[in-house]
Amino acid sequence: MRTKELKFDGKKVEAVLVAGGPGFKIYSATGVDGWLLKVGRQTILVADKTPESSIVGKYINLRYQPISEQKAVKEEFDKFVLSQGQMVPLSPEAKPIEPTA
Repeated sequence: MRTKELKFDGKKVEAVLVAGGPGFKIYSATGVDGWLLKVGRQTILVADKTPESSIVGKYINLRYQPISEQKAVKEEFDKFVLSQGQMVPLSPEAKPIEPTA
C-alpha cells in the first residue's frame, strides 16, 4: 500500500492511495468521513453518502462493474473531475458538465 501524508483542512492526515490517473489521485484517509480527491494541488473531500461519493466508489471498483457499464462509469467520473475546475479534458469525448435550466 502506498501511504502519503496529505494536508487537509489545516491538518496533516495519513492517506492510502486507492486509485489514480492523469491529473488526479483518490485517497482514503484516517479521520476523514469520505474520499480525498487530489486534483493538481487541490485536495477535495468527497463526503460519504452523497451522489459524488457513489460516483467515486464506482470508479474505484471499475473492474467489478459490468463491462457494458464501464464506459458510462468512466465518463461520469471524468465529468465529475472536470466539474472541479482543475483538469483539462483528457479526450475529445470528455466535456465539462453544462448547467441545466
